[in-house]
Amino acid sequence: MDIKYISFFLLILFSCNESTVASVEATNDLGLKDNDVQSEQTANSQFKETQIPEILVDFIPELSSIQLPFYLDKDSLVNLPEDYPLNLEQIEFLTTNFTPLEKNEGYYIGKGIEIYKLKANGTYDAYLDSLDLAQVKDIVAYPYGRIELNEALGILWRLDFSSYEACPYYSGTELYLSVIADGKCVKSILLAEEWAGGDPPAFGEFYTQLDIDKKAMIDRSIISLTFEEDELIDSTNTHIRQQLEW
Repeated sequence: MDIKYISFFLLILFSCNESTVASVEATNDLGLKDNDVQSEQTANSQFKETQIPEILVDFIPELSSIQLPFYLDKDSLVNLPEDYPLNLEQIEFLTTNFTPLEKNEGYYIGKGIEIYKLKANGTYDAYLDSLDLAQVKDIVAYPYGRIELNEALGILWRLDFSSYEACPYYSGTELYLSVIADGKCVKSILLAEEWAGGDPPAFGEFYTQLDIDKKAMIDRSIISLTFEEDELIDSTNTHIRQQLEW
């Protein structure tokens, strides 16, 4: 289980009573431009279909084209389509050059690859038999859409995850952007996530409101809410602004 969700469960279990708001700006050590720099990487793309890697050709041509600006809220993230799941090799390709913005981002990438391999080698049932409270039961990846970038193609895809069915229980979705250029995945980042879980009477949810403008500036509002029965007992709102660069 991702450490940030462990801390979130601890918050639920101990019913903290303070509300905080934080704002974070992305820095250049993540390969991102300063916020005041205007990027020329817009939707005016010169990317050619012939540059699509062979490992992705079975689904990229079928993806819906997403125009910038692009906005995604909690409900949109929950109700994403479930067409043609990605296979293990596609997930490994799309997570090449993954760049975490926060320390624990990417936990479900590694866990998802582990579960896909268990399914492939016939040991997934034994894994299920060994599960205990709050451990990840299943992860499935799906493509979502494509964004035309300057001489590159952005692939939006997601991981759906769920835990062992016991209290506490949780499930959620992470949305990623992988940038394809010259037949390679040159950058992969987490864009948004939605997570909910609890141990009655306590319940929590964690989600992202995402906004990408025409110049590929990414704004993320990451909202965390904790309830006891129907009463809100804690909330946080973290704002992250970053310029997409590859």
